[in-house]
Amino acid sequence: LLLGRNADAVTILQSLVADAQADADTYLLLGHVLQEQNAPVSAESAYRQALLLRAGDLEALLGLARALLPQDRPAESLALAGEILDRDPLRREVWVLKANSLLQLDRPADAAQALEAARRLGLADAEMLALLGDLHLDARRIDDALACYEKAFTGAAPSVPRLLRALEAFLLAGHPEAAARMNDRLAGLTLEPAQRLEWLRLAARLAVAQGRSDDALARLQELLREHPLDGRALLDLAALHQSADRLEDAVLACERAARIPDAQVEALVLHAQIEVRRARYAPAVDLLESAQALRPDDRVQRYLDQVRRLRDR
Repeated sequence: LLLGRNADAVTILQSLVADAQADADTYLLLGHVLQEQNAPVSAESAYRQALLLRAGDLEALLGLARALLPQDRPAESLALAGEILDRDPLRREVWVLKANSLLQLDRPADAAQALEAARRLGLADAEMLALLGDLHLDARRIDDALACYEKAFTGAAPSVPRLLRALEAFLLAGHPEAAARMNDRLAGLTLEPAQRLEWLRLAARLAVAQGRSDDALARLQELLREHPLDGRALLDLAALHQSADRLEDAVLACERAARIPDAQVEALVLHAQIEVRRARYAPAVDLLESAQALRPDDRVQRYLDQVRRLRDR
């Protein structure tokens, strides 16, 4: 196990079981290794054998509870977590298990309560605080979410994917001030190339939300210099040009985006909206018909019908 040779360890432990030489520790260790090998059903059997030989063993109970979750048995896992916490309420991993069980049971409010209890006991680590922040944000408790995120991300090496998700979530919720706090934290970190592109995209949206259109334009142009075929960035650039009445630039960005399969339909619709704004209804109809041919949509169809009426006046 210390050498990372889990398969060899399983073979040895199973031979002990086959030779009837296994004790509770053998089954417990076998359960741990099988769990690491993504074999939860076999791990469950090993943990139950350990409990038969040593009733009430907390490590075996915890292992069993963990093995039940990937089998879509969260109610059983939750019951075991409660039993363990009754005996040892200061085990961080059990609070995480309880929260995950509650989330799997679609009880996010109770999961938040469990994580909050762990936080008040001084047990919540950065991952737990970030998850609690997610739950607060889903429930529109913006100040609580921001407080959890900021505490979670105070370390020297915060989770960049978590920070990016928090930044995007605050933007989607319409809270640019909170998003800016996440953005400030990201600004000083070393990002992987894909993370940097995502950050530039989100930073541009934040700049738009804060009314800093020049900064948004600079971010998008920087992103497109590094990744010229980013359809989402081209669509954002077109929308930014449109809002600033730079319609020719917006059309050019739409035409570039329309060459990218993932962005094609949105680009055609946005281009059509720009043409309607310029009272050029015939080309707008052609663009919307092309979009509908690629991916029919009821809302686009209603818009197309309205533009046709304008064209035919």
